[in-house]
Amino acid sequence: MTGMAWEIINIIGTIAFAMSGAFIAIKVNYDILGIYSLGFTQHLEYPLESE
Repeated sequence: MTGMAWEIINIIGTIAFAMSGAFIAIKVNYDILGIYSLGFTQHLEYPLESE
């Protein structure tokens, strides 16, 4: 797999984890700051790897 393809897959995965955190926050009726915070926290668990 080329480096470019791996980066695209990595970005898609990071967005998916951030969205899952945001969806959980919406489900439990968090405000906009809570939604952002939980989505960002999910993103931090699986950050993009820099070369």
